[in-house]
Amino acid sequence: MIPIVIISLFFSLIWQGITSNILGFTSSNLSIFLTIYPLINLLILIPHFENSKKNILVVLIVGILVDIIYANTFLLNTSIFLIVYYITKLFHHFFPYNVYTINISSLIGIFLYHIL
Repeated sequence: MIPIVIISLFFSLIWQGITSNILGFTSSNLSIFLTIYPLINLLILIPHFENSKKNILVVLIVGILVDIIYANTFLLNTSIFLIVYYITKLFHHFFPYNVYTINISSLIGIFLYHIL
């Protein structure tokens, strides 16, 4: 399962770069396509990990990669990724893991990322 997760995260990182270069980002020009695709991909892949430590490790690695490649900040996105991960994990503790709650937790993750 881990190779599929790595391939999926790789494509989401590439897609993040493509959309950020094409659309750009300004506060007056917000779009639904200006989301953080690696974070949403991680939130969808939460139940596919056997071990919670592996999931946290993958969240840390992807957060560091987003910091290095796209944001040029040191551990800012990594900490935001961890905060959003724990909030959505808490959300899924109270609600079942299905298509509707995945969409709701993804929207919560997007809003939290942009707010933080």
